Amino acid sequence: EDDCVPAMSFFPYCESLLNRFRDDSRIMQISGTNVSQELTNQEFSYYFSKFGPVWGWASWKRAWKSYDVDMKEWPRVVAERLYDNFWEYPGEADFRLDIYERVYRGEVDTWDLQWGFAKFLNSGLSVTPSKNLICNIGYGATATHTKNDNSPVASLRTDDLEFPLTHFPFVIRDKKVELNFHNIMTPASYR
Repeated sequence: EDDCVPAMSFFPYCESLLNRFRDDSRIMQISGTNVSQELTNQEFSYYFSKFGPVWGWASWKRAWKSYDVDMKEWPRVVAERLYDNFWEYPGEADFRLDIYERVYRGEVDTWDLQWGFAKFLNSGLSVTPSKNLICNIGYGATATHTKNDNSPVASLRTDDLEFPLTHFPFVIRDKKVELNFHNIMTPASYR
C-alpha cells in the first residue's frame, strides 16, 4: 500500500516464511506489523496470532481463495452464533458484530475486514514478526480510514530482523500478545 514503509528485512522475512509455510493450511497470512513489540518473545523471529494486520503482508493463492468481499456467510455466522467459536476477548464479539455488519451492508468502504473475516471463518493464523517491520505513514486528517494521527500505532518505529530467522518450534497462538493487540486496536467503548 502507498502509506506503508517497510524495513529492509520485510521482504526476505516474507520470502522465507512464504516458503516455510507454503503447504500449511493453518497459516493464511504473513504480517509485517507488530503493534505489541514490547511483549513479543524476542528469542524467536515471529509468533502466531489469529489477528493479522494488513500493513505490509503476504499470502498464498490457497489462502486467498477463502476471501469473499461480499461476506456471503455473514448472515449464517450471526444466525448460528458461530462467532462464539472464535471471538474470545472482552468486547471482541460486540466490536466485530458491529463492524462486520456495517461492512456486510456496504456502509464501510474497505477490503481488509473481509480478509480478517475469511481468516476467522477458517481458523486461519497469521505469522507476525517479533519486531515491527512496517511503518504506516498514512495517518492524518486527510487519510481515508486512519485519521487519528495521535493513535498509538501511527508511525510505529521499524526494526530489522536478523537472519537466518529463528523459528518457533510449534504452531500455537501467543494469546498474551493477541490480547494486547486487541486492546490497542479495539475501540475502548467496546472493551
